Amino acid sequence: MDLNKGTDVAHMSEILQNALEIDGGFPIGQYKQFWQTSLTGIEANSCFLALILSKIFGLDVGDKSSLPDLVKKIQDNSIDNVDGKLSVLPDQLSGQRHQMLASIYFFTLYYPFDPEHPLLRNIMGRWPLTGSISKQDYSDELIKTLQNPSYLEEGVTLLTLVDLCCSLDTPNSSDSEILEFKSMGPSLLNSYLRSCLTRSKKGPIIIEKILIYLKHPLVTEKRMLALLHMLKQYFIKAPQTSPDLLRNAMITVKNYYLWPRPYGDVAREVLQMLTMETKSPGFAMRKRMATENPDLIRAPKTGKERTAHVLIDSGISEAKLFQETLRAIHSPDINVPQLQLNILYTILSLVLNVDVNSLKMEFLSKEAANRFYADAVQILNDAILMNQNDAEMHKLRAFSQLKDQIAQATQNQSNNLAGFVKPRHAELPPLNFNFVPIDCEVIVTDESSSRSRYVKRSAVDALSNIMGQYAAFADVKGKPFVKIAIVGNDATFHNVLTSYVFLKQSAPRSFDGLDIQFYMVPTEFSILGSFFSKYDGWYGRHVACLPRTALKIFPGVSQTTGPTVESSRATISGKTQSLPWEKSGAYDNAVGELTQRLGSSSLRMKGPGLFNQLSNTLGDDEKPTTPTSILRCEVENFFREAKWKTDVNIYQCECWESEKDAGIIIPFALRAEIGVRPYARSIQKQATDIPANASLATIQNHKSFKWNPPNISIKFTQMNVVGVPRQGIPIDSRPYVSMVAANVPLAGDRGVPPNPTRPWLEVTLIENDKKKKSKPDKDLDLAPVTCLHVSMMDLEADDKKKGAFHILLDNVLYGPFIRVKLSTCLRGEEIMTIPFMTFFPLDLPS
Repeated sequence: MDLNKGTDVAHMSEILQNALEIDGGFPIGQYKQFWQTSLTGIEANSCFLALILSKIFGLDVGDKSSLPDLVKKIQDNSIDNVDGKLSVLPDQLSGQRHQMLASIYFFTLYYPFDPEHPLLRNIMGRWPLTGSISKQDYSDELIKTLQNPSYLEEGVTLLTLVDLCCSLDTPNSSDSEILEFKSMGPSLLNSYLRSCLTRSKKGPIIIEKILIYLKHPLVTEKRMLALLHMLKQYFIKAPQTSPDLLRNAMITVKNYYLWPRPYGDVAREVLQMLTMETKSPGFAMRKRMATENPDLIRAPKTGKERTAHVLIDSGISEAKLFQETLRAIHSPDINVPQLQLNILYTILSLVLNVDVNSLKMEFLSKEAANRFYADAVQILNDAILMNQNDAEMHKLRAFSQLKDQIAQATQNQSNNLAGFVKPRHAELPPLNFNFVPIDCEVIVTDESSSRSRYVKRSAVDALSNIMGQYAAFADVKGKPFVKIAIVGNDATFHNVLTSYVFLKQSAPRSFDGLDIQFYMVPTEFSILGSFFSKYDGWYGRHVACLPRTALKIFPGVSQTTGPTVESSRATISGKTQSLPWEKSGAYDNAVGELTQRLGSSSLRMKGPGLFNQLSNTLGDDEKPTTPTSILRCEVENFFREAKWKTDVNIYQCECWESEKDAGIIIPFALRAEIGVRPYARSIQKQATDIPANASLATIQNHKSFKWNPPNISIKFTQMNVVGVPRQGIPIDSRPYVSMVAANVPLAGDRGVPPNPTRPWLEVTLIENDKKKKSKPDKDLDLAPVTCLHVSMMDLEADDKKKGAFHILLDNVLYGPFIRVKLSTCLRGEEIMTIPFMTFFPLDLPS
């Protein structure tokens, strides 16, 4: 492979056309190399941006030519329909267009480009850009940035970007994929603003813009939570020392201190942080560093403080892709002495506001660096106990003396014997991800499962192994945190939930002394993810949306399996797939003509080997920003910043297949459903010609669908409005189209929205009307419903031979059964719960 081979517009268009033909991207190996090594200069960046705009232009005017041919037509002005009238796109191409627009937004935020590049200037001059992008929520900023890249450096722009970042309203769209891409633009802004804190030293300006919106008299609760969250996390990322800025921030946040819970709780937490920052600059950053790296303060440790356990659903391709992407970014071991030196450097820079590089601290011995670090931290800890004026005098005097001591220690040193590199502002070290694959299709039958009525699923061993890693530290002071992410869908969650309950019931001491924290990362539709997104907009944007769309930024990661980049040639769809440093022969005629027309670029591209050597010497701020690095950053932010715990109540479903059956117990936490939907799912599971994403109406038209609602009788314990139970009046046997017992709300629910922290289920019953001949899917939307507020519900089929029914528990199919009993899952006398973490406290209905 010739790493010095150049590239040009024609060749880049060939590369991107290959990506368009394989699901809009490359296999993971080529994908990583493309983003790390292709866009290494303004000329290449401008070329790439022009080609993406050309493709959008072609979609808008209905031209289906390949990208090289399309660029030729634009150069020749031979495109028909350039009057600004947009063509009507089918869903597939519409989704591709939104993918391109989100890609442009990402690109203009992180990559420099030249708006005067010949092809870029040509396409922007021929295309009615404003009218074409106007449907996007972030259109104005996108258009202005394309026309003037320095627009992002303006103070007014930062105010607008802060506004977009804290505005967590979901765009309107009936198409879920388009909805995700519409949310993509704003979801990138948090990472961009965080990078501005350190890269361009715009921390004080961004903090001021946040305070401007917090002072607005009409700020909503949702926006207030987002702004306070940004304020806190940005202070941790880049501590600020300006007395006026800190005073302004404290006065502003105090206005929210007396707001009702949970909003006042968030304001109080931010106020406490600001109070500490005024006396001890960088306190919040150092506290988080010490929590993740106990060696800094010689505290008891488990060795897992920076570890996040990630349960991956091996049956979901998007979940496995998520794993491959995060695993590709190496988490280095932490050099504690170097980290201490970086923290010392940061403290001196914040407090003394001088050029600390002149101290040449890299020449300190490890013992001296450790001593000076401990002295600096002790000075700041002492300042916390003083009033503001005394604290300022104490810091100025003590740090001036410490600075002189460091200068004296390095005065005659010319050799770096300790192996330190030149210190820089301290950054939180990356987290370590422990990936654990689980198979959600497997129900385990072994000796331990035979002794229990509770269903045992495949995640039992995974959870047991994770808990075992902390067993020796259960008695240490303070509970060790065990962070566990669930990556997949509701079936993945159900697998983990049933395994969690099985362990709680069979081996309860496994959890003693541990603080278990679960994190839901949906890679496809999830009831639980949708619930958290509704009440925590930050979660919805940066967890539920971003992981599913970041890897689709064009060129994205293709789901098509293919050979890795180590092979000399990769053939896809009969054409040779290439990268900018590996030229192929596809589209010879179009590429040849285009090369002659546009001329070769003088840019010489770096190869992957050179990039890997270079990346080892670069700091995080100097490495190229890629979609995968943003995804990694936001996932780490989720583990670090989601501090509010929601304990979701767990219920159980006792199931009997026959009257003589002892019955099994299946835990659930989202909802239980009996009726036409579970029956349709059973037909879909048996048939081989029904697609996995088929709608209920589609399944009803299948030849195997012969729905006959079973007659079911109901006994239940009803709850009143204050949660006092009483025996409900039994309901005689009758046929039902749908019976839903919900613990977690879902869009489209009829009846009272459930609250998963309350000890009751919201039940909706829809009877089968024999007089009507409408299809069951219509009945679900139009038929009258009966609503119940229950803590227990016993459902039994009238006909034990022909009336058995299926049930969906957390969207997982079970059955058929003749009787089920839904009730709270108890351990002793307490209802079992499963703790999930969110960025904001959830303001749930009472």
